[in-house]
Amino acid sequence: MATAISGPARGTTLLVPGRPAVTPATVRAELLPESVRLFSALAGIGAAALTLGLSSNLVAAAFQNATEAGVPPWVAPLEFAAAALVAGWAVFLLLWAVQSLRHGRAAWPLAIARVLPVAAAVELAYLLYGLWQLPVSRRSFDLTSASALVLELAILASAGWLRRKDGAATTAASTGPGSTGPAVASSASMASASAADAASASASASASASASASVEITPPPAGRLLASMFVSALLVASVATAGLAATTAGHYAVPHGEHGNHQPALHDPAQHHH
Repeated sequence: MATAISGPARGTTLLVPGRPAVTPATVRAELLPESVRLFSALAGIGAAALTLGLSSNLVAAAFQNATEAGVPPWVAPLEFAAAALVAGWAVFLLLWAVQSLRHGRAAWPLAIARVLPVAAAVELAYLLYGLWQLPVSRRSFDLTSASALVLELAILASAGWLRRKDGAATTAASTGPGSTGPAVASSASMASASAADAASASASASASASASASVEITPPPAGRLLASMFVSALLVASVATAGLAATTAGHYAVPHGEHGNHQPALHDPAQHHH
């Protein structure tokens, strides 16, 4: 008797003699991992905006040092190069965040795992240098760098947690009742060597593959996912807003209600620290 078993593609069936029909199983994805993925992508957008703000600070400082007397001539070109490098990192973060949102998972995990810790270490060293440089009158705290560092560390923490979560799920699936270990694989190969059992082994393998492919994963409830996205956006905005206000561009922002009569004062990029 031939019965229908759900195939890999939706709407297709597989006829396997002597096998009961398999009903496709629907598994709902967990809300917490999806929320963490959303938060990390939004944190990437916030970190990209803050990093572009840091680039604007370097450009403003380079223009000022290029026209200031007593500044070595190599300082301005070095700051322009640093601004271009920082802007490139910001573009990379933005592209990573957009790709992560599009595909529903962290994009380019290997590149992020290698490059993001280096960028965070550089920003931490810059912050410590500003806090401990001599003379004491030159010491400062760069709120923009600190905000970008917080969001980058949040991305690293989220990526690490998701990697452990996915690894635990993979381990549980591989050691579950339906898993095939080395002993089962060896028995299957021995059975396939026998001409008498070749047909039954093939039918069993097809049925097992079809049953595993019939599992469908659905996203979490839309309302809860939207609420988690809203909370994530608030968290990222609370960090990014303060950092953006501390940039050179932030000092030229026109407050609400003062359009038309607001004349921004000139701002010294070297004094944007808080």
